[in-house]
Amino acid sequence: MDSLDEIIEALKFKNTFQYPLESLKDGYLETLQKRLDEYVNRIEKFDNILISEDINHSKPSSSIKAMGDEVIEVIRLYLSGKVEEAYRRFSELLNRNRAYIDNLTLHIENEKEVFFRVRYSEKDITDKKDIFHIPFSLRHLVDTMRYSIAGVPCLYFGNTIYDCWLEMEKPELNKLYISKFKNIKEIKILDFAMTFHTLKKIPNIEDQHPEQYSRGTIKSFLRLYPLILSCSFKKQNTNAKFNIEYIIPNMLLQWISNEKEHIDGIRYFSTKMKHERYDSIGINTVFPPKENKDSMEGFCPRLKNTFKFTAPISWSMINTLPLKDIDTGQNNSVRETEKILQSVDEVIDSHYKMTKFYQVENNIDNYFEFLELDNKQRPKKISLLDEWF
Repeated sequence: MDSLDEIIEALKFKNTFQYPLESLKDGYLETLQKRLDEYVNRIEKFDNILISEDINHSKPSSSIKAMGDEVIEVIRLYLSGKVEEAYRRFSELLNRNRAYIDNLTLHIENEKEVFFRVRYSEKDITDKKDIFHIPFSLRHLVDTMRYSIAGVPCLYFGNTIYDCWLEMEKPELNKLYISKFKNIKEIKILDFAMTFHTLKKIPNIEDQHPEQYSRGTIKSFLRLYPLILSCSFKKQNTNAKFNIEYIIPNMLLQWISNEKEHIDGIRYFSTKMKHERYDSIGINTVFPPKENKDSMEGFCPRLKNTFKFTAPISWSMINTLPLKDIDTGQNNSVRETEKILQSVDEVIDSHYKMTKFYQVENNIDNYFEFLELDNKQRPKKISLLDEWF
């Protein structure tokens, strides 16, 4: 077995680090410390394998432990009211580890990535501005969440409509408005949507052998894991005004917002579902504003020039569009695997391409160029769609 495979298998043992993580009775800080200690203990068995790329030639486990200790100290400083000092220490930590961060940053070429945004509304919305990030003039509506800084409107995406729906706490489907986005410029995304269970990618179609991330990527993931771990907890108190679990993700988003050129956004796993597969249907991406973020009007011009997207269309309307053939790539019925599936969420995860959510995503893609236009811009005569619009 390859040495990196051995490390991954050791870290997967007993699912100690399975996402999303939940705090024990002692609370987030104590649970985080216990998970960090366990991680370092397991890594120490493989120091000789990782030592070749270590900073200052010290033991890898020592560097990893030092990062974990710094993350804990940043949280303690914040809780003590020393917010500025906490962010300064955090920023210095990231800058010292920039090489590893660069290894986890994806450079995505034009139109090589698609995203979904979903909005719940009691009234009909058709304008593109209604599906973009909250305008700066309404920044007072932006609250602090996991990757959200109070008063800073950001652009949030899900990789599936189902993911967006879960993030919105499963509202009524018929009141959803959906838009599909594609990047029209290269985007640089810090990829935190990785776990020990997903380090092997989906099988290659030709040889059926799993593809792997590069060794440099895997090593960088192992080095940065204390940071990733601290950002991967579900909040313990559902209706709390302050969530300790959000301190580090908030600081990370602030740091990315200040990064003018190196990183545009961050992708991360939703805490609404388990993540054991590379092709997870629950991956979120957030892009903070980089320009005019202090303005009281409009939207971030840089983000506006980065994406093309459809005007919002209702769940009900997209279901009236003529369907085209959909290749689900899944021939197994739910019944064939129901013995090992424990919940409806697991059924959807395992058979996503057979769901209505996937059908809606596929139909938006079929009519992307048409839906990209606002209602006023759409041609009056499109023979295939005359009866629908």
